[in-house]
Amino acid sequence: MPTATFRPMSTGEILDVAFGLYRRHFSTLITLSVLLTGLPLLVFGAIAALTVTASLNNLGMLFFFMLGFGLGYLVLAQLSLGASILVVSQGYLGRDLSAGAAIKQTLGRLGLLLLSAILVGLLVGLGSMLFLIPGIILFCGLSLTTPVVMLESPANATDAMGRSWALTKGFRWRMFLVILVGVVLSVVVIVGVNLVIGLAFGTFSQPAPGATPNLAILLLQQAIQLTANMIVAPFPHCILAMAYYDLRIRKEAFDLEVLASTLQPA
Repeated sequence: MPTATFRPMSTGEILDVAFGLYRRHFSTLITLSVLLTGLPLLVFGAIAALTVTASLNNLGMLFFFMLGFGLGYLVLAQLSLGASILVVSQGYLGRDLSAGAAIKQTLGRLGLLLLSAILVGLLVGLGSMLFLIPGIILFCGLSLTTPVVMLESPANATDAMGRSWALTKGFRWRMFLVILVGVVLSVVVIVGVNLVIGLAFGTFSQPAPGATPNLAILLLQQAIQLTANMIVAPFPHCILAMAYYDLRIRKEAFDLEVLASTLQPA
């Protein structure tokens, strides 16, 4: 039986429930973050250190290297987002889902996830280039596309986008506020960590002319910053999942649907 309280939530309640789920499933969400973003970024950093310097005189090789990184990061970011939404969704419904199971399920929808992300990015980018406000409206209206892909069964990317657009109708500025608060909270944590690192290692002061940076300190700083990013990254995913359920509860009596699905036939 689901343990969640199925009722419309205020913005503060969405954030509170999202944080509760983030804390309850912290180890699973961090595992996803480490496997799908942290370790790949470390590997890319090592490869970049070995190859970029050698490629500076070969712009073609440098271009393809950066293109490959961009495509790889897009795939991993969508995997992380989709898997995190599955974990949070199951947690909200009172169930547990392992990181491995979440990744396996997300891989089955990876093509649809990638196509949806690309189309949403193109539309939001075009709207932002023409006028900023249409871009923001498109972003808010299509922000639930990934939850729809992962939690429903859309036939294609345009169906998922249309479903997100319909769910957010009448609540798009509220979606903007929810997403903005989540992003701001994440940025505050990351900036705070960077500030502490700078104060602790004295990196805010200008180095003496001709001085060689301490490589060990630089590597330690990067490791701390990467760790902070991996810890914070799943929280906006939790907010997105809760915003999705809040709109389904408001518009579609999702509580009755879930309760009915848990009843066993006599």
